[in-house]
Amino acid sequence: MIHDDEELRFKATQLEKLQSEYERMKDRFREMEARYRALFDRSIYCIYLHDLEGQFLDANDAALRLLGYTREEILSQDLRSVLGETQARDAYSRLPEILKEGASREVKEYILRAKDGNTVWVEVDVSLIYQEGRPYAIQGVAKDITLSKKAGLALRESEKRYRTLFEQSVDAVYMTSREGTVIDANPALMALFGYTREELLSGFDVRQLYCDPKDRDAFKEQVESSGFLRNYPVALRRKDGTEINCLLTSSTRQSEDGRVQGYQGIIRDVTEQSKAQKALQDREAHYRAMVEAFDGLIYICSKDYRLEFMNQRLIERTGYDATGELCYKAIHNLDAVCPWCVNEQVFKGETVRLEVLSPKDNRWLYVVNTPIFHADGTMSKQNLILDITDRKRMEQDLRESAESLKFFAYSVSHDLKSPAIGAYGFAKRLSERYRDSLDETGRHYCDQIASASEQIAVLVDQINLFIAAKEVPLNLETIDVKKILERIREDFSPQLQVRQIDWEEPEQIPPVNADRLSLSRILRNLVDNALKYGGTSLNHIRIGYRDEEDHHLFFVEDNGAGIKGEDAQKIFGVFMRRKDSKGVQGTGLGLAIVKQMAERHGGQAWVEPGVEGGSTFYVSISKDLPLG
Repeated sequence: MIHDDEELRFKATQLEKLQSEYERMKDRFREMEARYRALFDRSIYCIYLHDLEGQFLDANDAALRLLGYTREEILSQDLRSVLGETQARDAYSRLPEILKEGASREVKEYILRAKDGNTVWVEVDVSLIYQEGRPYAIQGVAKDITLSKKAGLALRESEKRYRTLFEQSVDAVYMTSREGTVIDANPALMALFGYTREELLSGFDVRQLYCDPKDRDAFKEQVESSGFLRNYPVALRRKDGTEINCLLTSSTRQSEDGRVQGYQGIIRDVTEQSKAQKALQDREAHYRAMVEAFDGLIYICSKDYRLEFMNQRLIERTGYDATGELCYKAIHNLDAVCPWCVNEQVFKGETVRLEVLSPKDNRWLYVVNTPIFHADGTMSKQNLILDITDRKRMEQDLRESAESLKFFAYSVSHDLKSPAIGAYGFAKRLSERYRDSLDETGRHYCDQIASASEQIAVLVDQINLFIAAKEVPLNLETIDVKKILERIREDFSPQLQVRQIDWEEPEQIPPVNADRLSLSRILRNLVDNALKYGGTSLNHIRIGYRDEEDHHLFFVEDNGAGIKGEDAQKIFGVFMRRKDSKGVQGTGLGLAIVKQMAERHGGQAWVEPGVEGGSTFYVSISKDLPLG
């Protein structure tokens, strides 16, 4: 019995010891759990737990902040909700390895989807958690690598953009070592110098590109002293030996300790620009020489009438260089803008020519106003001025002389016509009353007197018509040309029938703006000319019309005797007749009248000999004649 009590007390003591040990273990476990929880919650890394099916069991504050969930919300999520279907399948595929090894063999990178839809990059290391000796859950420790990942992506994107810019740049881009070996070159550089990439990247020495190798040393010295050069001029040589003018924009490439390792930059071919610049300088020199050699006055002014340039002759005329002053004051001594000023038109881009009487010295000036367009988009006005006072005086004298000549011509024609008509009447009456009393010679003399006096009367009429063709104002109206041709055909019908000459005209002719009397006289004179000089071979006259871009074109074509080349050049002159016109009545004014009337209608008249005889007379009339 005593023995049993001792054994019982021993067991009780042992039990108390076990109980005490259990409590210590329990306290230690709570302490470890508290430490783990503190580490779990305060860790800068994201720590989470999920069961073997992927349902989240816990997550620390860092994980909750990263994903944007509360602790309660994360417990309703699983791997698929944050990884997506594809990444979740990959994660589950690693479960057998984790169950076997107790942890993953490598850190894995995942893209997580946060609550707000944003994505974050993490590196994850996972391990197996046991409970009661059996796999219970998986714990993951994730490091947020979003910033470094985005930085890496941005860097790769930047490198991609740089490479794209490098490859597609129209300028030649290069990278060389300090010694001169080409490290990289873009396609534009290869095209510029004619080398392949293999040639350039196989130890090519850039000194071969310099026309003078010393320029390479000078370049190195300057770029290394400043670290950067812009538009450094240098002469380089292509593979084929062609020399080109270039501008280098370069910077140094340095190591971390600041030592120069090489150079990178852009080479721009400015050969054509240099040629253009020299050509511009030459043109400016030529312009300057022309300005100085010009006998007239030249000035350039701004839109607000300020003088920007005066040539030497204008300076001499004004007595001083008035650059910067108002043009109307300096040149014409006016206190306001010139009444004839055309600034508004010129600064719209028009060139305007006019004649003005300067109030400063009563000299007549011919002024050509032209716009000057500057590279910066602004404009100026250039004026070329010629003193035409002497010409205006001569024109006035000529007009007065022309008026006197016209008056004389009218007087002479009147004084000639009256006696000519009288002589014709007397000769006619003498022939009629005394023809039987006269012998053959007398009758012939009477006929000659009548014919000569009739010719004088016709000549007087033609002179008056020629003067009228130059002086009488045009009465412009819309004309039906077919009616004019009908009247002309009727008037010449007896000749056409007797000589058996065919008449041909267009079925349709559009309306024409012209002076009716002038157009009728033009066509009548041309038909009359064909009948007079066509000779015995003439049997066809064709009136034609062509619609040209700016003119109405009429022509009279015949298959008669034709015209010689030398006559075609001068037949439209006053009193000019063909060499073969002997025996044909005419005044030599008919075609001159045609030419004069055509010119007054903004056109011209000419003749073309036919290939196989005959001739074609052309008359053009402007389409821009205004009705009035």
